[in-house]
Amino acid sequence: METRTPRKGMLAALRRKPVDRSPATPVLHLMFSTPHGGCTQWNETGLIVSTSDQRARYASGESRNFSAWRGGIAILTAKTQRTQWLRFRLRLRPSPFTPFNFNERRTVMAKLAINGGEPMVKRALGKSWPIFDEKEEKALFEVLRSGHWWRGGLEPSESKVSQFEDRFAFYSQAKHGIAITNGTQALECALKAAGVEAGDEVIVPALTFVATATSVALVNAIPIFVDVDPETYNISPQAIEDAITERTRAIIPVHNGGYPCDMDAISRIAKKHNLIVLEDCAHAHGSEWKGKRCGSLGDLSTFSFQQGKALTCGEGGIVLTSDAELAEKAYSFMHIGRVPGRPFYEFHRVASNLRMTEFQAAVLLCQFERLDEQIETRERNTRHLSEGLQEIEGIEPLVRDERVTRWSFYYWNFKYREEAFDGIPRDRFIEALKAEGVPIGVGAHGEPIYRNPLFQNMNFGRTGCPIKCPLYGKKIDYRETFCPEAERIYEKEALSLPHALFLGGKEDMDLILEAIRKVRADTDELRK
Repeated sequence: METRTPRKGMLAALRRKPVDRSPATPVLHLMFSTPHGGCTQWNETGLIVSTSDQRARYASGESRNFSAWRGGIAILTAKTQRTQWLRFRLRLRPSPFTPFNFNERRTVMAKLAINGGEPMVKRALGKSWPIFDEKEEKALFEVLRSGHWWRGGLEPSESKVSQFEDRFAFYSQAKHGIAITNGTQALECALKAAGVEAGDEVIVPALTFVATATSVALVNAIPIFVDVDPETYNISPQAIEDAITERTRAIIPVHNGGYPCDMDAISRIAKKHNLIVLEDCAHAHGSEWKGKRCGSLGDLSTFSFQQGKALTCGEGGIVLTSDAELAEKAYSFMHIGRVPGRPFYEFHRVASNLRMTEFQAAVLLCQFERLDEQIETRERNTRHLSEGLQEIEGIEPLVRDERVTRWSFYYWNFKYREEAFDGIPRDRFIEALKAEGVPIGVGAHGEPIYRNPLFQNMNFGRTGCPIKCPLYGKKIDYRETFCPEAERIYEKEALSLPHALFLGGKEDMDLILEAIRKVRADTDELRK
């Protein structure tokens, strides 16, 4: 066959052989050289790939696709006996010796599961969550039989709660930990400890869980929603700067999905305007920014240990800080207003009972032992998945900032480019991929928070506080809030996969990639 010097991403040469119509002869026989210099041959009997170091044959009857479009764009897809997909999207340049009709299209292809075909994935991916064994059972029975089910009356060395507070604070590079019943109340406790009160404004991202905003309202302050960075889906530092007023008291950066926020920029802004930084680390157990753990990058931080999180006891939370005064206040707001070292029935603050139980802490201590190994497994699998996605037009992993030195996560975000799919909506792609057996979504928390009925209807009770609080003295109408990047990301772009999906092996990542390639291979089939 004719050979030419190949160009990257381009088909170097193409030859169409004469067709013999006898039954034993292929109907279509194509040969071309690939960018790596190997020879690839396609015909009705299968696909043969040969390079300098390997040769493989994929027999007829297996899923495959060859298509040629106007303008010479070709897609070749073949499913191998090892359930791998080879796929080329190349611009064809015909050999001068063999004509090729670029207006012709021939397709032999596996039918999408959403249209009645066989799903690509026929088993569960990753690991069932939560993961537990006899360690958790033993720890729970130990607490049960001890008769001490709450932290009261126990020395710190005896209390499971105290042990967990110390271990998790040390792990997160903070000096103090105050365990809380759940992540939502941890936010409320931290805001009270920081001195956020009626009339104050607190800046929060538009894309987050509702508790980030409602915790602000529960301390009678005003949540101010700002837009997110289109590259990371985290709160935009520029949007923070633009939203600051004389009423602004604090910023709550949320490490969306576990991807650390730009804490350098946020810290500079906070220092410039004398603002409190409260990290919402509900998704970021073990994530790092420039070698420092999320949870140690602000004045205070909170974590959630709800069932779906990467560290869980079903329900639970914690407040972290390295400031002794803030720690004392957070402890008091957790413990009905008590103060360490004072009589048990002496109360110093209006506060709730937010204490974590010994049962919760017993489970967390066991789960904590697995955390680092699980993070390493997730990171290894996301690297493999990211490499594969970079070869699929229209599907893009988030670009990892070099300052993100460790990326633990609750869910893994990536991007859908509608224009690369000939205008097919993102939600149709999600439906198709779910049908292929991949549990994909748009992120854990859905639409921008201000679009919820709570804020659209200004449903803050009979008095309208804190929105109508005379201590605030301003008017705010969340129906007028609009964050264009958050809206676009939610409606058209965001894709996400849950963290437990990444606790399996490399073969699970390959199955996900194969399913995406199958859906991506033919937009006409996807459009049906």
